[in-house]
Amino acid sequence: MYPERDAGHRSPVDLLRDADPAWVVLTLALAMLAAIPVLRWLAPAARRHRGGGALLFFALSLSLAMGAIALGNMGGASAGSLVQLVALLALAIGLVATAGLVVFDLLLARLGVNVPAILRDFLQVGIAIAVTVGFLRLAGLDVFSLVTTSAVLTAIIGLALQSTIANVFGGLGLQLDRTLGHGEWIQVGNRIGQILEIGWRSTRIVTKDGDTVFVPNSALVSGEVLNFSRPTGAHRMTIRVGFHDRHSPREVRSALLPAIQDVPGVLRQPAPDCGPVDFGDGAITYALRYWIEDFAHDITIDEAVRTRLWYAARRAALEVPYPTRMLTSPARVAAERAAAARQDDAERLGLLARVEPFASLDLPERERIAHAMQRLDFGEGETILRGDGPDDATYLVASGEVRVEHGTNGRRQETAPQGDGWLFSAASSAGGPTTRWWAGSEVTVYRIQGAAEKPGGALRRLSDTTLNRSARS
Repeated sequence: MYPERDAGHRSPVDLLRDADPAWVVLTLALAMLAAIPVLRWLAPAARRHRGGGALLFFALSLSLAMGAIALGNMGGASAGSLVQLVALLALAIGLVATAGLVVFDLLLARLGVNVPAILRDFLQVGIAIAVTVGFLRLAGLDVFSLVTTSAVLTAIIGLALQSTIANVFGGLGLQLDRTLGHGEWIQVGNRIGQILEIGWRSTRIVTKDGDTVFVPNSALVSGEVLNFSRPTGAHRMTIRVGFHDRHSPREVRSALLPAIQDVPGVLRQPAPDCGPVDFGDGAITYALRYWIEDFAHDITIDEAVRTRLWYAARRAALEVPYPTRMLTSPARVAAERAAAARQDDAERLGLLARVEPFASLDLPERERIAHAMQRLDFGEGETILRGDGPDDATYLVASGEVRVEHGTNGRRQETAPQGDGWLFSAASSAGGPTTRWWAGSEVTVYRIQGAAEKPGGALRRLSDTTLNRSARS
């Protein structure tokens, strides 16, 4: 009735229906290009790099829409329609990418649900392919019939994408069996890094130097990968250091282990341990093992541990020998050996002079016994003598603690530890053949064979009472 008034009050739906499709695509592409930065800003900080694909497709759609409008104005209707169709397709793929950004990086991320990147990309690419095939069918092009009827084309595509397909299935396999995960530390070849993302073609890891390494997924599936984060985050570190062979293992352990117990990053359980692993020229190599949980800072922790070990070794006067080459004469060697023998004899005589019954002997008799004594060193826990053995020698404790264990009625009883100057022998054992003498700590004893009692049997006459009293104490 009022056509002018009706034309001026048309609804937005009518305006959109009658508008040129190229202008609709242009308008939507501009709107989405403005919306993507806002969506990225709303996403968590670690995900704000997402949405690059959507921006690319919207920019492509905008350019194609402007080209379609220009071709339409120039009268190129068929060319303009084709460009317009491609612009609409690019817009649809951009909208799929935007939907993925909203669902995976906004909604699910805020809910704490972390969808693997390869699964997210798989869903988006699958939907984008379906949309593309639908558009092409509307345009009269059946993609499936084209591919299935062209065996040569299929073979060419298969050969060209062989490595890519292997990497894609490798990434899917890693996600399905959860062999590797985000944030885990791994070693591939000579590269050690932390996994940032498992993608379609490759897995992105960052080394401790801050470098990014892209490892093909097929290499992770078919090759050997060391995972430092499985089964737990604890990792054992080992430091090898050599000390002079005159230092005993107990002396080295007692100096090194307490020094690293409070180093930041070193776990108390499992406890650190230390022991000899190699006997070299003039040095014994020790391996000190300790556990850490923060593998990202293993180098820093290792440096702190080595610093503590240096100070501990210096305080304990532990000598670290270095390869040396000495030129000397046979006469000098003989003189040094003679001086060392005299010093050793003096120490033995001093020990005998403090212990009965040797202190009651005259000097020549003590010198003869001191010269015949055999020095024996035992580590903690080692058996020194058993009561059921054929040994008829007498043992004199020079240093350390010796413990005695007696067996009575199938039960074991242990006496108080005995120290310097204590005498014992299997013949004077009060506990019988089941008695065992063993080292309660590092022990040095002198073994006095029966031949040392001759001539005259002075030691035997003087020691019968003392030995029996010592064995029963």
